[in-house]
Amino acid sequence: MEEHTLERVQSLMKIFSVISLVWLGLNVVCLPVRAASHPELADAIAAVVQDSIITSQEIEPDPLTIARLQAQYGSDLVTLNKKVEQYEHDNLEMLIRRQLILHEFKTKGYSLTESAIEDWIQQQIKENYGTRRAWINTLREKGITQEQFRKQMREKIIVDAMTQKHLSSDQIIVSPHKVEAYYAAHKNEFKVDDQVKLRMIVLNKSADPPAPPTKEMAQEIVDQLDQGASFGQMQAVYSQTSGGDSDGEWYTVTGLRKELSVVAAKLKPGQHSGVIDTPDKYYIMLVQDVKPTHFRPISEVRDSIERNLSLEEKQRLDKQWVGQLRRRTFVQLY
Repeated sequence: MEEHTLERVQSLMKIFSVISLVWLGLNVVCLPVRAASHPELADAIAAVVQDSIITSQEIEPDPLTIARLQAQYGSDLVTLNKKVEQYEHDNLEMLIRRQLILHEFKTKGYSLTESAIEDWIQQQIKENYGTRRAWINTLREKGITQEQFRKQMREKIIVDAMTQKHLSSDQIIVSPHKVEAYYAAHKNEFKVDDQVKLRMIVLNKSADPPAPPTKEMAQEIVDQLDQGASFGQMQAVYSQTSGGDSDGEWYTVTGLRKELSVVAAKLKPGQHSGVIDTPDKYYIMLVQDVKPTHFRPISEVRDSIERNLSLEEKQRLDKQWVGQLRRRTFVQLY
C-alpha cells in the first residue's frame, strides 16, 4: 500500500469530511452475480466480487508495461511469463480489494454527495490538466468518457476515504523499543563503506577543437600542484565539470568508477593524485578527508526506521481489514 505523507493524510481527512457517512439503518442485500448467469462472459471473467465483475482484460498489463517487461526479460521467456503472471495476480488482488471496499461502503449505507465528486474533479482538472478543455481533449485521446472518469473519481474518493477511516494515524504506534530492535536486527542495512571527500579536476577527451585536452596538459597541471599551486584555483581554471565545490563532496570509495577508486583508496587527506587516464576523461583528485567503514548511528536513521515500521504496520492492518471484508463477501475467482 502506498505510504501516505502528512499532507496526503490531511488531504484525505478533508475528503472524508465531505462524505456523508450516515448510517441509514438499511439492511442492504446484494445478490452475487455468478458466471453461470452470464455464459457469454464466462471466458472474459477473472473474478466476481458480490455483484461486480472483474474482467480478464482489466487485469492484463497495459502496452507500456508489456514493453518494459519485454525490454527487461525478452531473452528469458520463462521469466517474462512469470513476471506477466505476477503482474496480473497483483492487479487482480488490487481490483478485488477495491470492489470489497466499494461493497462495504454500499452495505453500510454510506453516501457520497455529487457536489463532493464535482469538487474533487475540478481539483484534478486544475492540478493535472490546467483547463477543462485540456481535460476533455485528454479523455478523448484515451478513449474515456466524462461519465467513466466521474465513476473512477467516485470510486477513488470512496476507497481512499474508507482506507483512511480504518487506518487512521492513531492506530499506527511505533515504540522506541521497536525502532531499537529493528536497528539491532538490521544493522548491516546501515553500514557505510569507506568514504572519501574529494575535489576533482576533470578534462574531457571529447572536448571540441581547437584545443582538446591532452595527457601532457593534465601532467602540467599536476606539476603545478606539486610546486604548490592551489588546487581550487587550478580547478576553477581547467576543470570542465564541477567535480565538487570548494567544500568537496563525499563519495563511497566502492561507488567511484574503478580507475578512481583504486587511486582514492591509497591517498591520505591533503594528498592529490597524478593524472588518472580513463577512456573518456583525465582526472586529478584531491583527497580532503576520509571516513573508514562505519555504521550510521541510530540517531541518524531513527526517522527512516519509524517510517518503514509505520508502513509495515499499515500494510498489516490493511491486509487484516481486507481479509475481514473478503470473509463476509462473495468472491469467486475464475
